[in-house]
Amino acid sequence: MEKFVELIEAADIENFKLFIKSEESLSKLVDAKNQSLLHASAICGVDAILEALLQHESHHLSIEKLEEWVNLQNTDGNTAFMFAAMGGYNHIMEILIKHGAEIHTLNSQGKNAVHLAAEKDFAHTIALLAERNAKLTKHSLTRDTPLHLAVDMNAYKAVSLLIAMKISKRKIDGKGRTALHIAAKNNNSRLVRLLMLKGYNRYAKDFEGKIPKDLATEQDTIILFGANGVLEMFGFRGMIDDGGKKNYLPFSILCFLLITVVIIDGVFMENYNSATTYILSTMMLIDVGLVIFLITSDPGYVAKGDPNKLIKLYGDSANEVCPECFIIRLERSRHCFFCGRCVTKYDHHCQWVNNCIGARNLGAFYSFLLLTLTSCILLLYQCINAFIVSNSENTIDNISHSAFILVASLLCILGLFAFFMVFRLFLLHTKNFFLGKTSSERFSRSGLRLSQITTPSLKNFFTMCCNL
Repeated sequence: MEKFVELIEAADIENFKLFIKSEESLSKLVDAKNQSLLHASAICGVDAILEALLQHESHHLSIEKLEEWVNLQNTDGNTAFMFAAMGGYNHIMEILIKHGAEIHTLNSQGKNAVHLAAEKDFAHTIALLAERNAKLTKHSLTRDTPLHLAVDMNAYKAVSLLIAMKISKRKIDGKGRTALHIAAKNNNSRLVRLLMLKGYNRYAKDFEGKIPKDLATEQDTIILFGANGVLEMFGFRGMIDDGGKKNYLPFSILCFLLITVVIIDGVFMENYNSATTYILSTMMLIDVGLVIFLITSDPGYVAKGDPNKLIKLYGDSANEVCPECFIIRLERSRHCFFCGRCVTKYDHHCQWVNNCIGARNLGAFYSFLLLTLTSCILLLYQCINAFIVSNSENTIDNISHSAFILVASLLCILGLFAFFMVFRLFLLHTKNFFLGKTSSERFSRSGLRLSQITTPSLKNFFTMCCNL
């Protein structure tokens, strides 16, 4: 037994074949943990030795006996197939499946191959098991599902793939905790955000009556559980626990305000500065047109791939795979859970226009900010000018002085509010453009860091604005 194991561990294929050639069946050779040479081959991941071993045994064992040997469990209940899953050796697993390996076997801890692959963050192995209809939500003896274990091990790739497969969000472990509880306990803000975006309930209680927030101890994680308030509802901060559902309220309010300002300004202000009124109305109408464009435009969606080629994607590339879109993540792209698509040069999902801002509409979004900011300044100028003119006149044509003051005051307040809100965004995106980076690249922990783009320049600005 020892000499064969040494050859397997050394991956000495030629000498291994030479040694077994003169041997009878090797199926009875096991160590103190009841591990066969098949276990050792799977642990080392040497497919040539595994195939040679199986070919040798096929001449000495019946089909039934060969399958029995392939599915032999050691003292911990692990088969060769399960060891291959632990090592992420898909090629070994496929060879074993051809020779009758059972993919649903449970070890002494009640774990199947999916549990073992999830713990090691082997998304490519989980993809293979999923294609073979392995049980993705099986509970172990401690009531842990593969997702619970992946979250507990901070295995981001495995978690991303498992939740992309639309497994139940209500699965709980032996303490009544969901995957979100585990992520919060580990203070993994990246996983907390991902799970909340996919709709995991932040108010779910475990058997002790604790919600996920109660288990978090670091401020970066705790802040993610803040209740959605006015700022989130109206689009000033992103809502991350709606399961990726779009929020139509900010978009509706924006369209209403733009049109309302055009109408009210035209009715009440024309007599005081008709030229300014016409210019402002024109600018606001152009703004409406830009909003319509931003709502309906393709921000740079990446075409979705073939779901049947997910295993190949994980196997062929060392780059990040998007399991939602079945593609290799392109440089400077990111998946938007609200739109359900990967977006090239992803900046952010804007609730005000109910669409992503990316490569193909970044310039239009910047133009919208610039035009809106200019409109706010013009509106404030017009209101101040109207106050001065109205106070110097005894009468106001067809409009009572009180009503006029009320309308002008409301427009002034609205203009000031919009100015400060848009001005901050305008400065942010101006800096982004000169740096040649998106908001996601600058501020997201998981966003692509482009260290080579650090010096502000006009070239960066036009490249970002015109998608060059």
